[in-house]
Amino acid sequence: MLRCISPVGRVSSIENIDCVEELITNRPIRVGLIPTTDDRTYDMTVEADAFLPEHPSLDDARLAALLSKVAIDADWLEQELLRELDAPLATFRKDLEKEGAS
Repeated sequence: MLRCISPVGRVSSIENIDCVEELITNRPIRVGLIPTTDDRTYDMTVEADAFLPEHPSLDDARLAALLSKVAIDADWLEQELLRELDAPLATFRKDLEKEGAS
């Protein structure tokens, strides 16, 4: 199984977190919210999984589809929720490296 996670940004400062639920109600998006008081660069992610088929020749296509879906969904949510704060991926690098080490 492959798992892809993309940070969206800090959404805990949004007055009404119900906005997130409303936005994704009719879209097949899995969102992760990270309850924290730490000074993180993000507290919301978009996540998706894909099972690898029995035929390795199909792995590239599955991986490409997974990466594309997560990136598109995360970018869309970022634009909807954080219009003025579109951060480059480098902004999240330190926090992503911490998670990769755990």
